[in-house]
Amino acid sequence: MVLSKPLVKLRRFDDAVNALREALAILRRLTHLDPHAHESGPAPTLEFLGRVLSHDDDQLPAALEAAAEAVEINASIVRFHYLRETRQYRLGPDHPDTLRARHSLAWCRGEAGDPAGAVAALMTLLADRELVLGADHPHTLSTRGGLAYWRSEASDPAGAVAEFAQLLTDQERVLGPDHPDTLEARHDLAHWQQIAEREGDHGAT
Repeated sequence: MVLSKPLVKLRRFDDAVNALREALAILRRLTHLDPHAHESGPAPTLEFLGRVLSHDDDQLPAALEAAAEAVEINASIVRFHYLRETRQYRLGPDHPDTLRARHSLAWCRGEAGDPAGAVAALMTLLADRELVLGADHPHTLSTRGGLAYWRSEASDPAGAVAEFAQLLTDQERVLGPDHPDTLEARHDLAHWQQIAEREGDHGAT
């Protein structure tokens, strides 16, 4: 499903369109077999590809690449939904692999344009990971980082700042101040603090 993106970069647009058409057909068959597999709305259709092709020639490469990314994200949602259901059935709902599939599925929902859905899924996952793995487990901390990120993308920078600040404190305690995850959380906190401050300034004027 990702072959269309390099084809676009090579300016092989006809081949890219054919690859997208085949990917869309596969995706539609998968979602037809399991209508609940796509949790962020219906999968893209061939009409979607037609809208992409309606762009002017100079806009077509960017439109095709964006379409390829959209199809890829939808395919990932189908894949991780299948993994979640399969692992839950075979391993149980509390198995780390099941929880990992849920994390990936929630992240894909955000990537598909549903940050609020990602926040809701990660909040539920966080409660389960804290119960099963403990509050200081790296996977639990990772879920908290994802929750803070998608909260920011869901137009809640103040909430993201609060969560990143608490996450940073816990990561410094558990992982150490120089761990890559700690450094990333420190960077994210500074980034969203700046955005929250700018929005506060705009609101005051």
